[in-house]
Amino acid sequence: MSCTVCGLFAQTPDPAQLLEEMHAAELANRVQAARFVYTEDIRYKETLPEGGLRGSNWVTYEVTFLEGEPYSRRVAIQGEPLPAAQAEAEENRLRKVELFRQQTPFEERRRHYFAAEENRFKIDTVLVLRYHQARFLGEQPIQGREAWVVETRPRRSAPKPKGRGESSLVMRIRYWIDKQTHMPIHLEAEWLRDFDGAPRGATVVVDRIAVDGAWLQQHIVVRGRRKAGKVYFTYENDQRYSNFKKFHADAKLLLDDREPH
Repeated sequence: MSCTVCGLFAQTPDPAQLLEEMHAAELANRVQAARFVYTEDIRYKETLPEGGLRGSNWVTYEVTFLEGEPYSRRVAIQGEPLPAAQAEAEENRLRKVELFRQQTPFEERRRHYFAAEENRFKIDTVLVLRYHQARFLGEQPIQGREAWVVETRPRRSAPKPKGRGESSLVMRIRYWIDKQTHMPIHLEAEWLRDFDGAPRGATVVVDRIAVDGAWLQQHIVVRGRRKAGKVYFTYENDQRYSNFKKFHADAKLLLDDREPH
């Protein structure tokens, strides 16, 4: 039988199985991805209907490790280095955080860190596997790689989210799953109802890049529409990550040995 004919009779991938394999790949990737330092560039803007700018902000951080725990140090505003007074304030903040971490038991810091992680915004694959229905949309190359495309949305029986860490319970999500690594290298999601400050119809797009044996988030952009008085405006929060470097120190990291959930 020719390959063309074989393709005609090829079985459509099971979307639930693809998501399970994706989750396993994410867990394996987490260990490697946690050991990188990088630059985080956050640009926010609000645009009026006629195209005028309602407001904007641009802040740059250097994300490193301080006493084995990630630390974000502000290094620039509006693309310019911090003024002397603000740079001094950042240095003082770093020293205070460093002292606190040195004086606080490691396991206590771990508990606080992961409790905070559970409450930050994320698209939680565990909740998607548990409460979403999935359908296979086909195959589509992205970033020069072959990928499966799977779309999910919450089942009617899905519980209401209790915090921003459970935002995926009110989102429709589309994954581009890399055929070789089973990692979600591109993701597009939409809020199906107002939740935690995000209006219905708002979207988030996430792209990952392969760096030194790990898949790292390279670009996250959130877009939506809000109302101020009688005027609607669109907002965009654009986060870009660059200058990735693997952290090679032998020190124990706070993120090490975390149990998968």
